[in-house]
Amino acid sequence: MIDPEPVSTPPSGRSSVSRGGVEFNREIPEELEDLGWKMIQAEFPKIDEIERKLNTEYMVIEPRSSLDLDDRYLGGYRGGSLHRSAVGAGTDALNTICAIIRDAGVLPMTGLYPLLRAAIENASLAIHLLAPEARDIRLTRAYRAMAEEVDKDARFVSAMGDPLSSARRRGEQTARIVELISRRPVLGDAAALLRVKETHTEIVKLADVVVRADAVVASPESMPLVAIWQLLSGMSHAKHWAMVAALERSDAIADEDGRGAQIKMTSSSFFVGSMLKRATETLEVALRLYGQRSKTAWAQPEDASEPR
Repeated sequence: MIDPEPVSTPPSGRSSVSRGGVEFNREIPEELEDLGWKMIQAEFPKIDEIERKLNTEYMVIEPRSSLDLDDRYLGGYRGGSLHRSAVGAGTDALNTICAIIRDAGVLPMTGLYPLLRAAIENASLAIHLLAPEARDIRLTRAYRAMAEEVDKDARFVSAMGDPLSSARRRGEQTARIVELISRRPVLGDAAALLRVKETHTEIVKLADVVVRADAVVASPESMPLVAIWQLLSGMSHAKHWAMVAALERSDAIADEDGRGAQIKMTSSSFFVGSMLKRATETLEVALRLYGQRSKTAWAQPEDASEPR
């Protein structure tokens, strides 16, 4: 069941059901559906290129590059594991979308939206960690991301029924992070640094700023990335407001009193194509930043002052 919307002129050639001055169906024009499929197909080669980079020398961290010099302060998270894991997970989500649409030839109602959300969220985290040119800012963000992992790990262990182990692990892992922070005295008090929590919303908002500033990105005036992420999150959790906002409605059978209708809800190729484009370009920006931070050709002036 769905509440009706005010009557509007239906797209040419599409069926409509109205009762009592309200419109139940909502479908985009055929030409936008055709454009949507073209948009989706245009992203496949880009996703393939992202996958190729992940499995080549592009991901090698060169000695004396910014990421290489970050490593001495990252302990068990050295080797770029925080951002490499994020990029890898985002790429896996996009590859799964390719398998569903390109290989299986289907467009699920809501099944793609958790994958699109994961791609954007993970790419945004990688951008958040890689974008700053200053090492102290990168390290600060990395330590806070590490502290969040410690917190989630402790909650998981506690949920598994072992609160004592949870408390012990939290204490041991937090102590390791504090020790790492102490290697960089300029960062100040470790407790104060870790007290600040960076939410996913803030991380995605920052990523949007970086993506819009990227010279390669061609959609600077489009929907804010955080709004896309929120909509995809709503779709992932079957929230009514998100499904009403995003899905197409057809084949309405109105109730006798005109107060509601049974309808068929589907995803449009145009909406999926638009979301896929934004997810892909966000991941591309993350990979470009990784390339800059991992290569000596892009080393920052402060890198030269780091002792060997």
